[in-house]
Amino acid sequence: MTASKMADEIKGPKKVAAKLTGFDGAYLRFAGELRVERYQGEELMETHTDEALWELMYFGKARP
Repeated sequence: MTASKMADEIKGPKKVAAKLTGFDGAYLRFAGELRVERYQGEELMETHTDEALWELMYFGKARP
């Protein structure tokens, strides 16, 4: 997993403004195995597994 807080990359007056406004944007990247399984009742009907990559960029404030 890679995680980067965007405010840590900002320099100078922009960094001060980001802290004052509560900016907490982040970039997250996950890589690994993805498994999708389909059940009918309790019985496993089919399954698919492969390598996967998931990325998330967040630009706003976290909800309380």
